[in-house]
Amino acid sequence: MSARRKNELIQCEHFRWKLYRRKGVYCADGRSNRFDLGRHSLNTRDKEKALKSLVQLNLVKCVENGLADRSRLVGMDSVEISLDQAFTIFIEDRSKARVAGGVKPSSLKVYKKRWKKFFTFATENRISHVGQITKDLLNRYSGWLEARGTAPNYVGYLVRFIPQVINTLIETDHLGSERKIRLRMKKFEVEEAYAYTAAEFGAILEYCSDHKNPRVRQVGDVVRVLGYTGLRISELLSLPWHYIDLEKRFITVKDDSAKARAGTETQSTKSSKTRRVPIHKDLLEWLKARSGEKSGLLFQNLDGGRLTYSSALETFCRVRKELRGRFPGTPGEKSFKDGCFHSLRHFYCSRHAQWGVSEMTMCKLLGHQSSRITRRYYHNNDQESLRLIDGVDVLGSTQMADKSPAAPQGSLVVGGSKGRQSQGKKRRRKSG
Repeated sequence: MSARRKNELIQCEHFRWKLYRRKGVYCADGRSNRFDLGRHSLNTRDKEKALKSLVQLNLVKCVENGLADRSRLVGMDSVEISLDQAFTIFIEDRSKARVAGGVKPSSLKVYKKRWKKFFTFATENRISHVGQITKDLLNRYSGWLEARGTAPNYVGYLVRFIPQVINTLIETDHLGSERKIRLRMKKFEVEEAYAYTAAEFGAILEYCSDHKNPRVRQVGDVVRVLGYTGLRISELLSLPWHYIDLEKRFITVKDDSAKARAGTETQSTKSSKTRRVPIHKDLLEWLKARSGEKSGLLFQNLDGGRLTYSSALETFCRVRKELRGRFPGTPGEKSFKDGCFHSLRHFYCSRHAQWGVSEMTMCKLLGHQSSRITRRYYHNNDQESLRLIDGVDVLGSTQMADKSPAAPQGSLVVGGSKGRQSQGKKRRRKSG
């Protein structure tokens, strides 16, 4: 005699679902269909409500798989769209081809982390459907995040994500335009990552180059390239030799994620744009000395595989711990011990700006979308500030009297004041 079925099978339009309960909450499993529909929480303990939600879920899946016309979703009551269904629709919309507006897999991981935060808050407050999401609820969500020690600007990122999901539901005709939520969140100025000084950068290179441990020497090489190029650590660890042109002295930081095929190694950038970074003459000599290894990635682990971020970071933290006694810093302020791989990117920007490289050039070299972001990477330590200030001729001299003051060498300047000066001359001519 066959055992009695514990879970009920529900036949809907085109698809069959297994209805079951998990910790008292009804769920639906559609993986046995010709399309893998996945498992979904129906967010209710009441069977009648669960069946009603299942009908709506089934219709959404029919539309997504081309078995029903999208117009059938128009006018669907937002109260009947569960949070699980809403996020599924959002992820599937963002998972489309890049040319159609889809995003990188790394972005999908970020979305899932953000949604998990909101789902925890929603569960605690018995929010189960999109119709319960209001502006007032999101304000309560921001307070809930703040009470748990979330940084102010990150609170803004998490809260603004929920209207993005709502907007996607509107764009895909799952909701009416009246459900749009307009929310303003204030952005605070935050303390940026620590930027190493030239002395600290040199000390790391010296310590690592003389070390007997090959892992430490390798991390020293990683630090060297980061400090001389300003690359992100993820960009460097995926950098192949054939993108390094030693004759023209340029490194191509390529983004080929949009052209990627399944199972192939790709290189991607945060901005999804390819850029070229010039090779400093000192780094060029180091690269030429290693040019005999020109195959595969620039950095590989000791076994010939790919050097991972976690492995490099673990060794770097040991180096930082050994050297922190030489650079104690000022109490209450970030110092050498707070540095990380990203600090070398800030060091690169600061050092080049101090030597007169323009803001526009730095913006392109760092791969930033806006020069406003580049300004946040510029740091002046106390000694550098004193050096720049001491170079200013405050009282003036007879030789400088007829000359306009030059911009400080360390200032981040795009263009100059020539336009304003010419405008002033034109005004004087008119008044004369």
